[in-house]
Amino acid sequence: MASYHGRNLNHYILTLMSTVALIYKDPSIGNNINIAVVDIVVLDEATDRKIIDPFAP
Repeated sequence: MASYHGRNLNHYILTLMSTVALIYKDPSIGNNINIAVVDIVVLDEATDRKIIDPFAP
């Protein structure tokens, strides 16, 4: 995703999360749910492989 969106990655993620927040504000859910992005950390592939366990369920 980072290579595709490049410098616009943060903007893309924030746009997606804004859409998610609007969806979760829908009264049909029946509960007040707030979505907030606190920090965005972009990992390169090498770091990603070290952190994410491919055998995790």
